[in-house]
Amino acid sequence: MLRISLIIALVAGIAALAVTQLRVAENIKTLTGERDQFKADSERTQKEALDAKKLAKEATAAADQAKKALETAKTELATASEKADQQEKRANDLASQVERLTQQRNEAQTELAKWKASGLTLEQITATLLENKKITGENNTERQDHRGGPQV
Repeated sequence: MLRISLIIALVAGIAALAVTQLRVAENIKTLTGERDQFKADSERTQKEALDAKKLAKEATAAADQAKKALETAKTELATASEKADQQEKRANDLASQVERLTQQRNEAQTELAKWKASGLTLEQITATLLENKKITGENNTERQDHRGGPQV
């Protein structure tokens, strides 16, 4: 009986060991799977973090470049605006000159039309003026002779 009890105890121990071993093996597999999953998740998270840092660095560089481009564009815009203002002022000045010169030309054409309407040429007018001066001088001389000589 002692033998049987020992055999039964031994079989019960082996059975208990087998049952616990199966449960422990299953837990070990589950824990190993979870550990591997956590390791993979950790590596993926680290990779994503590195990628995010890389993207952040690239975005920062792109933002800096865009900022520089904006500053350059602002400077170019200011220069172009200044040039445009200068050109506009110049165009306004030239427009006023054109207007003034057009008015002067029109006045000169009007004056010329008056002279042409008289029907006399420049030579005729010059000759008439000279003759008028001559006659006026003669007339003054005759008046002085009529009055008795030159009066002082």
